[in-house]
Amino acid sequence: MSAAQPEDPAISDLFQTVVAGGFCVGCGACATLRPDRLAMGLDKYGRLVPHLVEQAGAASDMDPRAVCPFSDRAKNEDAIAAETFPAAPYRNDQIGRWGSLHAGYVTQGEFRKDGTSGGMTNWVASELMRRGLVDAVLHVKPASRPSSGLIFEYAVSHTLDEVRTGAKTRYYPCELSTVMDYVRKTPLRFALVSLPCFARAARLLRKNDRLIGERLKFQIALVCGHLKSTAYAEYYGWTAGIHPRDLTYLDFRYKTAQAQTAKDYFIQAKGKGEMPESFLENRDVFGTDWGLGFFKLKACDFCDDVLGETADITLGDAWLPRFDHDPAGTNIVVARHPALVDLIADAAASGHIHLEYLCAEDVIRSQDAGFRHRRDGLAYRLYLQDKAGGWRPRKRVAAGYRHLTLRYRLLFRLREKLRDLSHQAFADAVDKNSLPDFVKAMRPVVSLYWFVHRQMNPDYWRRKLVQRLSRIFPRLINLK
Repeated sequence: MSAAQPEDPAISDLFQTVVAGGFCVGCGACATLRPDRLAMGLDKYGRLVPHLVEQAGAASDMDPRAVCPFSDRAKNEDAIAAETFPAAPYRNDQIGRWGSLHAGYVTQGEFRKDGTSGGMTNWVASELMRRGLVDAVLHVKPASRPSSGLIFEYAVSHTLDEVRTGAKTRYYPCELSTVMDYVRKTPLRFALVSLPCFARAARLLRKNDRLIGERLKFQIALVCGHLKSTAYAEYYGWTAGIHPRDLTYLDFRYKTAQAQTAKDYFIQAKGKGEMPESFLENRDVFGTDWGLGFFKLKACDFCDDVLGETADITLGDAWLPRFDHDPAGTNIVVARHPALVDLIADAAASGHIHLEYLCAEDVIRSQDAGFRHRRDGLAYRLYLQDKAGGWRPRKRVAAGYRHLTLRYRLLFRLREKLRDLSHQAFADAVDKNSLPDFVKAMRPVVSLYWFVHRQMNPDYWRRKLVQRLSRIFPRLINLK
């Protein structure tokens, strides 16, 4: 990493805190605001980070920390939402502000079939364009420049057909600077689809850049567990038989007719060379349980926004028991902007989408693992960071550890170990051209994680006792 020059104190501070500490999420907001000094690129582990460039144009005195979602110089989600949605009728600490809460899916066209879950994200983006509320959509699509080393990137869609090619969630690093430069240069109205931290960065860009502020009209957020490095896609592809150097495309959640529940899905990998396409079932891949956090960015462990609190609407998987049986998928829908509250209601009335009302507790319960990790776990990680004396972002969660059992403290520490080890172990495996080396390096920590997760859980032993008693006394009243 190049060192920032003394004549750029704001950039120097950004590098010494956010970037050096591993808290950069790779959104590209800093490079958007300061293209004269910053550009985004992949590090050796497949994570997007800013680096210094030679003077590329007119010098700027704009402070990139003002738009970085992990800088203490930027407004937090509460402050942004209070300015953006002052009339929102509802609010709580987990969801933020909102106008309506639903679960649902698209009944119109092929949106649900082609989407990751209920098809709502691509449908909302398309509907904004169809109704003439925006002229173009900024979202993640297959990369147009294979030489970039990325298989996905942010792109601009100007037609409904182009928007639909951006369906599906991509668990892959992408950045905003290229498309935001297009926004600056092009007098159109745009909608942005992004993760919560990117949504916050875009709100901050709208405040600090006049043209982006005028032209970016709507923001759609995806519920986020965490963001991955490029190695996540490469690992899936390699497991499917396609070497990382040959991988050209990956569908992380390929829907099949054989699926029995919303959690049953396949991986589709495409590559060049001897094996152009391959499929494998997600459950057959070692270490893909989301809680393990393989290839996670460290920044994601210091984020407290699960539900995209600064976006006009947030969409994600409705992980609730009553929806899990439907393999086609169901979304949660958190609408904040009045125009999108009305759009959702109108579409439901016309039969284009199916909606069910949810209470706030249902929405929170649908993402309970995310909230547990981003709130309870974050407090512990902040405590550990403070104890070690290192810089860390200022968060809405207070540092602490007494709220956690020993089991959860161990689990959260093991997740950090798995996160960091996965980056290094995969890079080593690629260097040695040996995927089994990666599995060998990760397996002991994964085994320890599952031991703590299951066998230190009182519920585990309670279930074991019930099963044992049921075998000994088959007529015993059910104790479950």
